[in-house]
Amino acid sequence: MFRETAAKGRFEMTCRQDDRFGYIWNEWSDGAREYRAENMMGRTWPAMLAAASSDERLAQRARFCRHRVPEELYDLRADPHSLAKLAEDPSHREGLKAARRHLLAWMAETGDPLLDTYRGFLQDLEQRVVR
Repeated sequence: MFRETAAKGRFEMTCRQDDRFGYIWNEWSDGAREYRAENMMGRTWPAMLAAASSDERLAQRARFCRHRVPEELYDLRADPHSLAKLAEDPSHREGLKAARRHLLAWMAETGDPLLDTYRGFLQDLEQRVVR
């Protein structure tokens, strides 16, 4: 779980993984908010952005780092570096649902302070599917 940067920027992220899948819920991600952290203030991040101007893979990675999606799902066996995003892949729909259930149960079991927020997120997803 990650809650805030050293400079107190709030970017709540909660992850649950098992021997195969890693699931991340980015509570802060709304499609507009941009992730900012101290590690982006040194030389490495600007160098990556400069290299990204001529490398589409780096450009995609930089966009992903700044604007993460609300949910991420990775197959840790097939993709140990977590580069292939599976949350929107229809062939992983059941795995995504299982990961959501596991995270919800774990958050309830541990008394996670974002539990009600996550429940609301899941309810919003269900309402979108019903429509």
